[in-house]
Amino acid sequence: PLAPSVPEVSPQKRLAPLRKVFKDYPLVEVDDQEIKRRGVSYTIDTIKAIEKEGVSNKELFLIIGLDQLEQFDKWKDYKTLLKKVHLIVCSREGYEWSSSFLPSVLRKDIVSKEAEGHRDREVFFQENLFQTSRIKYKAHLKTGKNIYYLALNNMDIASSQIRQRVQQGFSIAHLVPPAIHQWIRKNKLYEGFSSPKKSQDIPVLIKFCINTLLDKKAQKIKTFDLRGSSSLPFDFTLVVSGLNTRHTKIMADFLRRQVKKEFSIFTQQMEGQENGEWIVLDYGALVVHIFYDYTREYYRLEDLWKEAIVQDFLV
Repeated sequence: PLAPSVPEVSPQKRLAPLRKVFKDYPLVEVDDQEIKRRGVSYTIDTIKAIEKEGVSNKELFLIIGLDQLEQFDKWKDYKTLLKKVHLIVCSREGYEWSSSFLPSVLRKDIVSKEAEGHRDREVFFQENLFQTSRIKYKAHLKTGKNIYYLALNNMDIASSQIRQRVQQGFSIAHLVPPAIHQWIRKNKLYEGFSSPKKSQDIPVLIKFCINTLLDKKAQKIKTFDLRGSSSLPFDFTLVVSGLNTRHTKIMADFLRRQVKKEFSIFTQQMEGQENGEWIVLDYGALVVHIFYDYTREYYRLEDLWKEAIVQDFLV
């Protein structure tokens, strides 16, 4: 119930491709009891049901994202839940680990904790199960259970990005397993849904980008309205300068994170962040160019859009 609402796709349509993906993984079982239960579903109810199936004498581990840990005390019967399961908290793109993510009510229940780099066999059920990760934090609770923070090799991807790309007609083949990709195309999932209104309001997005970049001391901000004056595949472009390549990288990363947080919009493409001289963030109808000022003067990109409507924000 704490999760944001998403376009309605029947649970059965979601269940079928999951079973296809995991059919060759003997350690993974796709459980449909929450679908059969119907109505609002709580994790504690699922755990109790699993215990009734005869696994009450086994160790249970609940895996959640770092973004969920901060509000874990809002989960239904979370205290009972932590008597029944160990909590594995996985890193998430855009979130930096800090023990402050633990709600204060959980911090009070910590008996002891262990430092970064700790490896624990009870989490590493078999060799290389989490071969791309390591435990950076482990806390022992009064309940006898543990909280682990697991650092993964993060990918900047979310279900909202998948839906958005499908809606806009872009490929998701590189973002999902082949079985999922084929199933979404075959059943035309998400194609009939529109993106949130905020993400469609390009002027609002442009204003947000400008204010966000100003927060990071962007220089020489210009916007170009290219509608009707260009054959380019985008309608607006935003050009800014940075004092050096470190400055441009900071601005680009900050803008990407803030737009993602505010609008649930992901860049369709992002280039140039390695050297920082000219970074491009493609948001479809809006393309943002973040230049090292010397590089901007050298390429004189704005000369290509002399007929466009221009707004200057000289800073």
